[in-house]
Amino acid sequence: MSRFDRLLLYGLYGFTIIAVAGFGIFGRHPELLVRWPELAAFYARSFALFARVHVLLTAFVLFAYMGRRVGGRWVPAGLLVYGVSCSARRWGPRMACLSGPMVTPPCSEESGSAACPI
Repeated sequence: MSRFDRLLLYGLYGFTIIAVAGFGIFGRHPELLVRWPELAAFYARSFALFARVHVLLTAFVLFAYMGRRVGGRWVPAGLLVYGVSCSARRWGPRMACLSGPMVTPPCSEESGSAACPI
């Protein structure tokens, strides 16, 4: 493994550790958000932000590593996996492929269900 490959992986590891640590710290100790109110807005936005950045960073590391190792030979297999993944995400819930039929919980103010819209 080249120095560049290690650098990419260490960057991905570092980002992952920071993201998990941040969510873990503030998830286990929400009183810290009260102490530092300026972080509350960032914490709320960070769920989508860190998830998207993590996917993009992981894709970049994968593309760079695979491109340097095997050139473009991995692209057809990668596109096939991507297509199957997108199809499963699109059609899986409609067809109840892996999880059985979808059941929507009743929503009422009395139930206090987390699924109820605010």
